[in-house]
Amino acid sequence: MAAEPKKIIIDTDPGIDDAMAIFLALRSPEVQVIGLTTIYGNVYTTLATRNALHLLEVAGRTDIPVAEGSHVTLTKGTKLRVADFVHGADGLGNQNFPPPEGKPIEDSAAAFLVQQAKLDPGNVTVVALGPLTNIALAIQLDLEFAKNIGQIVILGGAFAVNGNVNPAAEANIFGDPDAADVVFTSGADILTVGINVTHQVVLTGSDREKLATSNGKFAQYLTKILNLYFSYHREAYNTDGVYLHDPTAFLAAVDPTLVTCMEGSVRVQTSGITRGLTILYNKQKRFGEITEWSNKPTVKVAVTVDAPRVDDTQEEVALDLFILALQAFYSLFNARRRNDTCTTTLPNSSTISNNIFNLDWSRLTSLLKQVSAVRNRLCACSNPLASGRSLNGA
Repeated sequence: MAAEPKKIIIDTDPGIDDAMAIFLALRSPEVQVIGLTTIYGNVYTTLATRNALHLLEVAGRTDIPVAEGSHVTLTKGTKLRVADFVHGADGLGNQNFPPPEGKPIEDSAAAFLVQQAKLDPGNVTVVALGPLTNIALAIQLDLEFAKNIGQIVILGGAFAVNGNVNPAAEANIFGDPDAADVVFTSGADILTVGINVTHQVVLTGSDREKLATSNGKFAQYLTKILNLYFSYHREAYNTDGVYLHDPTAFLAAVDPTLVTCMEGSVRVQTSGITRGLTILYNKQKRFGEITEWSNKPTVKVAVTVDAPRVDDTQEEVALDLFILALQAFYSLFNARRRNDTCTTTLPNSSTISNNIFNLDWSRLTSLLKQVSAVRNRLCACSNPLASGRSLNGA
């Protein structure tokens, strides 16, 4: 008997890579998107709401409600960091799409989150792709929210690597560090995917060229909005590629086995030069003093290690594997998994129409055959935070 689709609410600040994650979610049979909630981050909250409604109209899913989130931080701060230099003044690559026809629902994002968690306790997952203000407000609004919500998957943090706002902080945590600390210490089931992971998942220039050749509606839309995103990465990182932050976090929510995790307490620095810094305490040492670290709940933190030194060609193959497999893994792999005969026979090439990236079927078949071997090689490496092995740089 097929499993019921996982109910997901996406808390989002669209955002070019948010658009990619939302499209991927809407085309993934493994999940049921029951709502979008909006927050500042890549753009201000009002524009985030407009973009969320617009993306649902593009996808033909105006049945999905959008709840507008907070316009200020948890501590009522109004000086917000908005990444329009990354995503454009409109948040979607300066394409200036016409305004959507839809409107947000009357409930606030926090109220909507609380309501949905109460309606189906333990069975709703929140995928948080922006600052965590709405999630923290939901926790404050309902003391049972942390217990009622099934899981919170966070795109946020920079664990053992530099941040992307400054050397200390990653953008989503920096956007509201007080809210992040509330969420990490709430006792909810939390998986956080930081830029120590997402900076290893890259859509390259050649991948974008493949995308542009597709006639698919989503592929053509993404091709339009990606130019500015590529320009930013070229200037900031001197690379011909873009980091797939939000799609990676979404896929980790759908299939947590795609990431290797450590467990421990996470606290967030809320002031000073390291404001927004995320620190993982792995609880391997017992400290004698009672401090603000004591008796804090455990969360899961996605980590990744350098593969054993191999020649350049092998490294390119491994990287290409994860880039493309993470883009298409779920929509296509599950077509094979749903095969009633439970054989290893892959579906025919028509299945690829469900994949927004429209990858070549024979190439994906080859990649899937390599997934297990490469993932096993990575998982066999020593845990980086326990052993001192270096992490890939952010």
